[in-house]
Amino acid sequence: MFQAAGLPELTICRMGVVYGPHSRILSELGGRLRRGFCPWPGDGNVKVSFVHVEDAAEALLLAAERAAQEPRAYNVGDGEPATWRQFLDSMAEMLRARRAVYLPLPVARCYAVCASWVDRAITPHVLPLMTTPKVLSSERARVELGFIPRYHSIHAGLKEALSGPEALNGPL
Repeated sequence: MFQAAGLPELTICRMGVVYGPHSRILSELGGRLRRGFCPWPGDGNVKVSFVHVEDAAEALLLAAERAAQEPRAYNVGDGEPATWRQFLDSMAEMLRARRAVYLPLPVARCYAVCASWVDRAITPHVLPLMTTPKVLSSERARVELGFIPRYHSIHAGLKEALSGPEALNGPL
């Protein structure tokens, strides 16, 4: 494997679901929640790790600064995995909007095929990402890099990300 003099061979940061002010995920989901129809596949009880964009950037900087000379992989999450239902319900509450509508998986698959022609809300390609657990342990990043997320949960991170006037009155 090619390695430039003095540079680490390889450092990988596997991120949880990244969100923050002006992020596409908050903009799209927030718009759907405010419009009153935010379809979601399954029951929403799939657990995933989330990470605020500021914490993701901090982890990347720490990894670059303290990279080992041998290949290393770090998981980056806020340390408190949550379900998509918890994430969406928290968003809806903070935006004072209707909660998401949870579709049984067979219905969601049909909806994904039809919707992919119109508004790309849920596509057949994105469906597995929305229904597959992705829980990450950031322990190695904490121990080796000193990574401590500023936003330790979706509640803290969403509160910050949705606090501006554009979040409450953003695009529909």
